[in-house]
Amino acid sequence: MSGNSDRQVKGSVIKGYFKYVKRTWGTQGLNDLTDATGLVYNEIDEQKWYDIGVFKKIQSRIAKEKGIKYIEMVANYAVKDLGVLSYIVRFSDFKSLLKRATKSYYAVYNFGDVEIDINDNSAVIRMKDTAFDDYTCTAWKGAFQGMLEITHSIGTVEETQCQLKGSPHCEFRIRWK
Repeated sequence: MSGNSDRQVKGSVIKGYFKYVKRTWGTQGLNDLTDATGLVYNEIDEQKWYDIGVFKKIQSRIAKEKGIKYIEMVANYAVKDLGVLSYIVRFSDFKSLLKRATKSYYAVYNFGDVEIDINDNSAVIRMKDTAFDDYTCTAWKGAFQGMLEITHSIGTVEETQCQLKGSPHCEFRIRWK
């Protein structure tokens, strides 16, 4: 994909971030995100594609207002707050969830390439051309940790490479019991 302007994210991801802010920081937090993005929480269409620039503004606002650790926390929350789907996923094991992760990625992002190598109790996830700002890898780390939690798996997530820092792709190593 060429340039950020072609990159889009589904409203369901954006709505998940807004929902976390609403739950954590209330009306003032929602008003801040509305000011930063021009989006109104109740008007976000979860099935609509939005320009990645909106998502960048959300992450930037959260990081500037609360700190980068909150990027990880909000992504973790968004993964775990999938409504009925999250209830079903809770009865799946982590390995099965990872096998569907690439398809799930392309359902909500229209850019980049994702490869996952899965072993018995570990996996390596390579994401090429998916990073769009300094917060992307932090968000993915939180999302992967959320996947571990939702499947009741005990494990660790480690970022080992970042494309924005000169690597050929972003890479995460996950280990679980």
